[in-house]
Amino acid sequence: MILTSKEEAHEIFDNMYNVESNDFHNMKKEDAIQCALITVEKILYILEFRFDFKMEKSIKHYQEVKEELLKLLKKERK
Repeated sequence: MILTSKEEAHEIFDNMYNVESNDFHNMKKEDAIQCALITVEKILYILEFRFDFKMEKSIKHYQEVKEELLKLLKKERK
């Protein structure tokens, strides 16, 4: 199943926010969004570093995921 960029942004955020660990038990949503952004930035770095025209769609997708996460962060900070 292919996720939209918005769905993937929410999935990555949910994975960060719902970490089952004592260290992250009290994680704030804003912190989870920041962790998700770091993850997406790393994915983009790897894709761009190994740029190939076949990866152009993936790069665009993850740029859109990043935009969705930034929207979530802005909403959370209100």
